[in-house]
Amino acid sequence: MQKILIAFLLLTGSLFASAQTGNFNIPDYKNIEKETTTKSSAQYYPKLLARYYSFDTTLTQSEFQYLYYGALYNPSHNVFGSADLKAIRKRLLSQKQLEDKQLDTLLQVEKKIVAGDPFSMKDLNIIENIYLRKGYKDSASLIDFQLNSIIKTILSTGDGKSKKSGYHITVISHEYDILNVLGFKPKGQSLVGNCDVLHVEENDKGVKDVYFDATKILEAEMNMFKKK
Repeated sequence: MQKILIAFLLLTGSLFASAQTGNFNIPDYKNIEKETTTKSSAQYYPKLLARYYSFDTTLTQSEFQYLYYGALYNPSHNVFGSADLKAIRKRLLSQKQLEDKQLDTLLQVEKKIVAGDPFSMKDLNIIENIYLRKGYKDSASLIDFQLNSIIKTILSTGDGKSKKSGYHITVISHEYDILNVLGFKPKGQSLVGNCDVLHVEENDKGVKDVYFDATKILEAEMNMFKKK
């Protein structure tokens, strides 16, 4: 089961990685904060989030940028998730074969995790694969739309090759989701300025490092430190 999940995520990522043009859509954070916190705005966060949770496939790529990066200014989720839920997930995924009851249990666990971190690519990928395995193609297609839109949103912000062109993320764990999407395995990590650099294992693309712009995450951590 776990091998299938990883392979699917790699396939999803390869489609978008090959479509990169170098014209980056860097988030305008001031505008995103203003629009997602203004009730009269079409990008008001509760409205966007409600559409996301209702699997609205008319959400545009622009709206997904407001949705993903708007989470920075609308902290209504627990992105760290429940340690108990993640422990159950790990135990189930470590098994070679999952019976239907175990799949149902894993699905319910994943739904609870995603409720706290709605943009976790790893967990959305698991949900999609469960739906596919159970033959729920329509439900899988809806999750696929969300997953692909999130991946495309992040990959559109850079190319990950340098400090100036790092992928913009809102949660550290999403760095590893994107690394998996791109087909790389991490072997180390370092901080260069405001960029989190993941060092990757030898690969046929000759890539050694992938840069992620963690400016907003670092700012949030600093603000939390000041409040203590």
